[in-house]
Amino acid sequence: MVGLGPVHLHALHAFARQRVASAEVLWIAPSPKSALPGQEAACVAGDTPLAQVSLDLTAVWRAAEVLPLHASVTGLDAQQRRLWLSDGQVLTYDALSLDLASFVDRDQIPGARTLGLFTRPPEFFLDMVERLIELAQQRPLNVVLIGKGAAAFELALALGVRLQRASPGSSRVVWVTEGDDALPGFSEPMKVRAQEWLKAHGVTVLQAHCTAVEAEHVCLDNGARVACDAPILALPPQLPKWLNESGLALNEGGDLHTLATFQSASHPAVFACGVGAGLSAVGPADTVSGAAQAGAALAENLRRFVGGGELLNWTAGNQKWMALSLPHQQALQIGRAHG
Repeated sequence: MVGLGPVHLHALHAFARQRVASAEVLWIAPSPKSALPGQEAACVAGDTPLAQVSLDLTAVWRAAEVLPLHASVTGLDAQQRRLWLSDGQVLTYDALSLDLASFVDRDQIPGARTLGLFTRPPEFFLDMVERLIELAQQRPLNVVLIGKGAAAFELALALGVRLQRASPGSSRVVWVTEGDDALPGFSEPMKVRAQEWLKAHGVTVLQAHCTAVEAEHVCLDNGARVACDAPILALPPQLPKWLNESGLALNEGGDLHTLATFQSASHPAVFACGVGAGLSAVGPADTVSGAAQAGAALAENLRRFVGGGELLNWTAGNQKWMALSLPHQQALQIGRAHG
């Protein structure tokens, strides 16, 4: 088991209730600390205390009879079923499950690695946000959030609400949407209402791509330079280089090509799930409830695979109505999603 993405977190708790019989389960993750998926915006807005969503998985690993390895994967040979770890170990496996929703390429925007605050991993990000709010109480801040989709919207709005409370009329939030469509898949009425919420809480929306992060500005593809004390990167996860070079089949979108059983289309001993990449508290098809269902189904199929049983197909539920999480435990839901 590699990674502590939202699906794997639910699979781990499923293993704690019913372990994988006749198998040694290794869990590769840099730290036993994690955060409850989909609750980042509520924490940023100040609606939910950070301690309430902080997870220490040590006891759960023990209950699941899992051996955690606190390292990162640096290489995978899917044909030979070998994993290389950052601590120098080389492992072989009978079954491998990947949930790398927390991986983001920190070099995709020049300057972001050294100057930016990334929203993944969430446990580090949420801790840094609290320090940012303390700083905003001392002096006005220009905060720029870069990213698109439901999770980016929810964080931008949450930051606007929190900063209004910390330094009324002083600090400001700018949301750089990384394109013309900040909320792809949502209806036009939803987008209009979302824009109204952002405006009401002092969030400026710029439909542009960020080309560079500098010490006091972020640079946009339209030539603008936006004053910035705290650049926040809410970028979508990508496949790490070692996974691209693993030999696993990829789909047209550049993600792992998997079947309804979660298995790789090219290497059936490898399991993966894309649910959780743009996780929102209540909103799009990528939701906390969807990740929970996928985690339970993945755990069951891993048990069946190890035991030689027939695997089950799983598909995400057809969610016709979409919503956006708002501060103070509210939700915006007024239209159907496109498609």
